Amino acid sequence: MKKLCIFRHGQTDWNREGRNMGWADIPLNGTGREQANKLAEDLQNVGLEVIYSSPSSRCIETAQIVAKFNNVKIIMDNSLQERNISGGESMTRHEQRVIPAINNIIKTSAHNIMGISTSNGTALWILENVLGRELPPFNIPNAGYYCLDWDGENLKLSEVPEWLAPHLINRSS
Repeated sequence: MKKLCIFRHGQTDWNREGRNMGWADIPLNGTGREQANKLAEDLQNVGLEVIYSSPSSRCIETAQIVAKFNNVKIIMDNSLQERNISGGESMTRHEQRVIPAINNIIKTSAHNIMGISTSNGTALWILENVLGRELPPFNIPNAGYYCLDWDGENLKLSEVPEWLAPHLINRSS
C-alpha cells in the first residue's frame, strides 16, 4: 500500500490579509515558517520518503522545511501549482491538470510514502476527487494536512483530520 500526505503551505502575508494568491509568488511569513516546522514534526512519524512540490515559493519553502526535518528529497511538479486565475485557468482545467498528476505520482513513483506540498485550492481539488463529492467552501488551515492510502486501485482518506470533520457533515435539508 502507498500513502500520500497532502499538505498546504504555511501562512503568507496575503493569507493573513485574506487575499487570493493564485500564481502570485508570495513567500511564507514568520508564522508560516513556524507552522511549517510544526508540520515537519507532525509528519516525522509518517515516514516520508520524498516530497513532490508545487513550484510556488511558499510551497517550496514549506517542502524544504519538511524535507530537511525528515531527511528526504524534493521533486518539483508544475502540475501541483495553484489555479492560474490571472491567466484565465478555469476550475475544470485546474482539475484536469491536478488529478492526472496525482494519479501519475501515486502509480509511477518508486516511493511508498510521499508528501505533496501545494496550495489550498489544489489540496481541496484532490480531497474532493477522492471523496467523490464537492465540499462546502472552506480553507484548509495553513500547514494543515491529510493523508490518503492507495490500495493499487483507489485512493482513500486515511483518517479524518480534526479541521476537516465539520465540513463532511451532510448539509442537505
